[in-house]
Amino acid sequence: SNEWFAQTPITYAAKLRDVSVALYTGNTGDLELLLRDSNYYLRDTLMSLKIPVYFNDYGNGQSIGYDCDGGHTWSCWNAALIDVLPRMMAVLQQKLL
Repeated sequence: SNEWFAQTPITYAAKLRDVSVALYTGNTGDLELLLRDSNYYLRDTLMSLKIPVYFNDYGNGQSIGYDCDGGHTWSCWNAALIDVLPRMMAVLQQKLL
């Protein structure tokens, strides 16, 4: 629908210039496979706009650990949070200096 396209992050990608962006995706399950394509598209769009983005395709979850199975699950969300938290803290510390 037109409303969905109006809300897609791609529409607002250029506004992310001053935001630290991290995208995580796996490849297990129908939902994650659908989201995976969207993550790649957003990553490519940000890169084309020369906006830095941290991108982690953890596939079936083995590369990120913490019982992540590569799906759209709490264990993968937890693993991504554990991975991104130090990145978030580093950005926040830079902004405070």
